[in-house]
Amino acid sequence: MAIKESTIQSQILSFLKVRRILHNRINNGQFFIKEQIIDKYGRKRNKNRAVRCNTLNGIPDIEVFCFISNNDKPVIPVNIYLEVKNKNGKQSYHQKLFQSRIESANGFYYVVRSVDDVVKAFKDTESRIKQTFGDDFALEFMKAFSLPELNKKM
Repeated sequence: MAIKESTIQSQILSFLKVRRILHNRINNGQFFIKEQIIDKYGRKRNKNRAVRCNTLNGIPDIEVFCFISNNDKPVIPVNIYLEVKNKNGKQSYHQKLFQSRIESANGFYYVVRSVDDVVKAFKDTESRIKQTFGDDFALEFMKAFSLPELNKKM
């Protein structure tokens, strides 16, 4: 039996919290509020009203924030979007659409199935930052994430 996505998500959120990595769990989906209404006959009725948590379909589960800089160069904000899936999980149409929008703007979007996948995503992000901005920026990026195993000089 596959591990539930909520369990994987909790593990990833704990990893980010312990590492003091600035992140945001984006509340997707909807929840229900019980309301008491009076029907047209004057009787009290209980009704469940659905409330959506966001307005954008396909938004990923977790957003990670980082700011990189290099002494005399400006600060560059980096957002990494993480869509959590279990072993059998597949992205919806809207999630794929959101991913393509982020990636077409040279953004960072990853489908992750474990904490190890998150570490791989950070390594990939470092590599892409290095290609775009140079070695000094990539090094600052990894320092910001406090990942000693990734800070080793190559």
